[in-house]
Amino acid sequence: MVVAPARTPAAIVSKLYDAFRTVESRSDVRDRLIFLGLTPQTSPPPATLQGFIDSELLRWGKVVKSAGLAGTE
Repeated sequence: MVVAPARTPAAIVSKLYDAFRTVESRSDVRDRLIFLGLTPQTSPPPATLQGFIDSELLRWGKVVKSAGLAGTE
């Protein structure tokens, strides 16, 4: 999974996503990742990934706050 900084323009995110999809589909790249002990997986589209990140922040934010672990800002 690859992420970009907040407020990265959507066109740039899309271009990066497409480039990574192209590279990760190459058999030599996949073979090398496997050799290194990694499990190649196709990253979800940017909007799907953002939705997952948002839901995880909400989910785990509640856990942190209920456990009294949230710091003061």
